[in-house]
Amino acid sequence: MLRKVLQYLHYFTQSVLNRGFNFTFRLLYHEYTTERKLGINSLQIENLDNKTLASGYSEAFHHYQGASYYITGLLFNALPTPLSQYSLLDMGCGKGRILVYALYRGMTRAEGLDIAQELCSIAEQNLALAARKRQQNWQYAVYFADAGSFEIAPHTNLLFLFNPFNEAVMVQVRQQVLASLETHPRPFWVVYVNPVYPMVWLQAGFELYHELTSSSYIEGIVFKKGISEKS
Repeated sequence: MLRKVLQYLHYFTQSVLNRGFNFTFRLLYHEYTTERKLGINSLQIENLDNKTLASGYSEAFHHYQGASYYITGLLFNALPTPLSQYSLLDMGCGKGRILVYALYRGMTRAEGLDIAQELCSIAEQNLALAARKRQQNWQYAVYFADAGSFEIAPHTNLLFLFNPFNEAVMVQVRQQVLASLETHPRPFWVVYVNPVYPMVWLQAGFELYHELTSSSYIEGIVFKKGISEKS
């Protein structure tokens, strides 16, 4: 319990220092209002050291912390076509908040994977709960899997990342994306929140389409890759 309290205090302090109080207040406001609107529970930070993991390389993966609704919403708004034209894959989906949010915003399909089996179960519960609440027949799936070896489905055209793993795994994920695009050419988008390794995507020919910043902090990037580009 103390560990989690210290984590919350750390993130709040860092947010104020990097973003300022006003931006941090908007983040917190959207966290609680959107969570209530969706009717799910995904706010609590979870450490992975007591979870059942799909991979033995646990040092490559971080604890679970939900991506900001506010920042994610701004990045989704930057996409050039209606959200109904996107089929999302969230790698490191945790408790499924972005899956629920994407479907709530009108995306065609939302799939997620996570290395922690317990978090996958919570994500499935949150998705089912939100779908029943809205009487929606949403298309979704959650996979208990290692991101580095997960094959990208042909229908997926939007990858969501919230700094879920280290650079080595990010490179593996990029290769899976490129392999999928080689087999099934299509426009492809990457929404990357807290982009620690943007060069992994730029070096593979992905174009920086949109960058979201606050004061002196890069909150997120939208990358794109068109069908005319070579993988």
